[in-house]
Amino acid sequence: HRQVLSTADAYARYCLNATEDDVFGGNPPLPFAYGYGDLVTFPLRFGATSSLVENASPGDLLEAVENHGITILCSIPTAYNQMLSKHPDGPEEYDTSSLRMAMSAGEPLTHSTFNNFKDSYGFEIYDGIGTTEMLHIFVSHREGQEIDPGATGYPVPGYECKVIDPDTGEELPRGEAGMLTVRGPTG
Repeated sequence: HRQVLSTADAYARYCLNATEDDVFGGNPPLPFAYGYGDLVTFPLRFGATSSLVENASPGDLLEAVENHGITILCSIPTAYNQMLSKHPDGPEEYDTSSLRMAMSAGEPLTHSTFNNFKDSYGFEIYDGIGTTEMLHIFVSHREGQEIDPGATGYPVPGYECKVIDPDTGEELPRGEAGMLTVRGPTG
């Protein structure tokens, strides 16, 4: 149980600045670490609210933002692309003024998705790397931190990340490709 709470205390508190005033919403499936953390663990830990969207279409997500006052939208880049494609004027079609941030994980967030979303919706998508084995995201940007599109961010507090040579186990210099290793309070 400590590990589950660690995801909220490390990621949601540090990266999202989650509070009891937040409404988490999105379409990650609850059986996956991303959905379980964002839509169950984090709201419970901070006394916040969770809006579970039964259908995951772009219009359904935007309607949930409008109707439930979602402040933190959790999804994947494919869904953000669909929102931009089907509802390019989302803020004009739907009241999205409650949103203060959008989170992304599960697949690479491209420069074009990041920039187009920022241009259309007025704020950046916070991308993260995580695994089910580690229970949630362990590398991300933090709210208020300048985001470099294409860069996922920095280790979440409590986690140590290294890129190593898979053959030798030696840590590689910054910018070199290798195998990512992670150690932290979960997993």
